[in-house]
Amino acid sequence: MSNAANATWVGSGPAFTFQQMAFGGADSKELAYRGSATFTGDASTATVTISYIDGTQTPFFTPGNPPVAAKPAMVMATASSTGSAAGTWSATVFIVGVTSITTTGFVVTAAANFAATSYTIDFIVCP
Repeated sequence: MSNAANATWVGSGPAFTFQQMAFGGADSKELAYRGSATFTGDASTATVTISYIDGTQTPFFTPGNPPVAAKPAMVMATASSTGSAAGTWSATVFIVGVTSITTTGFVVTAAANFAATSYTIDFIVCP
């Protein structure tokens, strides 16, 4: 089994293939997107794959004719501590880091298997 979730974006996030890059955050000099993903662990793996949109579309690209899909330069992720669906984070189940970044999503690895409960991960994507 595997854990998976689609991103939920704060404000304006990527919505479809070959979307023009939008300024993110409060500062128009920053190119970043902020979001979160909530999933239910399967108790058998310590990773979760978070899709930017739906796991197939590639929202980030390098300009050209035609544009070329590109993976973001950096993704930062942390355990959410807000809301009722923040999850059951503990001394054994905590985020180790983002271990893979692709054109359609990224993988977050925890220190131990995600229990069969709800977790929310907050993240920032820097294309």
